[in-house]
Amino acid sequence: MAEANIFSIGVARASGGPAPSSRDIVLAILALAAKEGRNKVKVRDALRAFASLQRGFKELFNPPFLFQGILPYSKRLDSILTSFLGSFLYMTMLDEFEMQADTAERQIAWLKNKYGPKFLDGLSSVVKRFVELTA
Repeated sequence: MAEANIFSIGVARASGGPAPSSRDIVLAILALAAKEGRNKVKVRDALRAFASLQRGFKELFNPPFLFQGILPYSKRLDSILTSFLGSFLYMTMLDEFEMQADTAERQIAWLKNKYGPKFLDGLSSVVKRFVELTA
C-alpha cells in the first residue's frame, strides 16, 4: 500500500503545488467513489471506512484523524464531512450521505486543476478500498 506515500510530500509538492489537505483528500475519495457508483454512503460505514483507510494507508491523512469509541469517531473528520453538507454532500436520510454524479464531476475537475491528475491517480487504490468497505 505504498501509493499513499505520495501524500506526505507528494506529487503536488513535486510539481510546485501545495500538499493536499485532509479536507481535499476526503473530498477526492468521496467524489471518486461517487463517480464509481458509490454516491450514497451510510455515515457509520463512512467513519469505519476512513478509520480503516487510515490504518492501511499510514501517510494518507497528515496529521492523522484520532478515532475514538466502538464506532470509530473523529471530531476532525466529522467537521470536514459537516463542512461539505449542503454544498457537496446531502443527507438523504439522517444516517446517509449522498453526492450527485454531476457534483462529483465538478469536484474532481477542481481537484485535478488544483493538484494535477497524478493526485487523483494516486488515490485509485484508496478509493477502491473505500468502495469495498462501504458496500
